[in-house]
Amino acid sequence: MVMFGFSVAAQDVIFKTNGFKINAKVIEVTDQQIEYKDFNVQSGQTYYIDISDVLMITYENGQKAVFDDTIIYEEPNKMSSGALKSEFDRIGDNDEQMLKFFKDNNFSKYYNSFESACRQRNAGRALLGTGIGLSIGGLVIAMVGAIQYDDSYYDSAAEDRFIAFMVTGYALMITGEVLTIVSIPISITAGVRKRIIKNNFAEEYLGIKSYTYQPKLNFGQTTHGIGLTLNF
Repeated sequence: MVMFGFSVAAQDVIFKTNGFKINAKVIEVTDQQIEYKDFNVQSGQTYYIDISDVLMITYENGQKAVFDDTIIYEEPNKMSSGALKSEFDRIGDNDEQMLKFFKDNNFSKYYNSFESACRQRNAGRALLGTGIGLSIGGLVIAMVGAIQYDDSYYDSAAEDRFIAFMVTGYALMITGEVLTIVSIPISITAGVRKRIIKNNFAEEYLGIKSYTYQPKLNFGQTTHGIGLTLNF
């Protein structure tokens, strides 16, 4: 009887809107469907069920996911609101830890939104790095062309090489500058999105409106060397 009770508890249960329930091992939940396997035959066929046909999932660890149309509302773990706020304050502007915080506590709505904003931030950084690299590379190529032209004593072939180098160099520089300029609003928008997401979370789960981080004075490496930084 003890073993039977353990096996029943250690399974996911999918409750359908028609009253039926499925003992399952849930693999993945998206905004459209649920992917799962039969709990008793986990090495067998993979099944799919539409979100619209599901009322709720109870997971083996006791957590629940309740579905309303295509929107998923998941219960957080049993961490108290005070513990949540303490952890939220500690993380601050560390994006990687914030993602882990949302994921570990089953705040899937905020995790997905924050992950999207982080991807946008990474795209902005990639554009900025590419733009700076192309600008520097283009400047070097243009300078090489100018040096070759000065050393050629008006050789027609050298003049052609000079033109080719200069055109290529300026083209790379212009492209790099455009990418650098484009990266700025992308990065700024990503930062604003992340701030809004964290503010919304703080208001919904911590009861705090217009959340602001506590100022922190840190000593360590900065972009200009080693010194003190004030984060707020």
